[in-house]
Amino acid sequence: MVINENPDRHLLSLVPFNRKLKDLMGDTSPPNTDAGQQLCLSFHVKGACYSNCRRKPTHGITLNLQEKQRLENYIADRLEKTS
Repeated sequence: MVINENPDRHLLSLVPFNRKLKDLMGDTSPPNTDAGQQLCLSFHVKGACYSNCRRKPTHGITLNLQEKQRLENYIADRLEKTS
């Protein structure tokens, strides 16, 4: 398990604790970083992820404003569509 040691409290508050990210995502892909890598939702939104995650290259990054906004928009859109 890899813990996000500098979590963004706002991002942590976007998805209800009892909501599974797999159900939230459905058949969609998470937003990309500016470098084109898919963001790990678990690490940035739940605060931890597994060390063998296929999106682990994004575990240690600090999101810039544009990346954070894309993630927030994605979550808001998915919550609306899956509620």
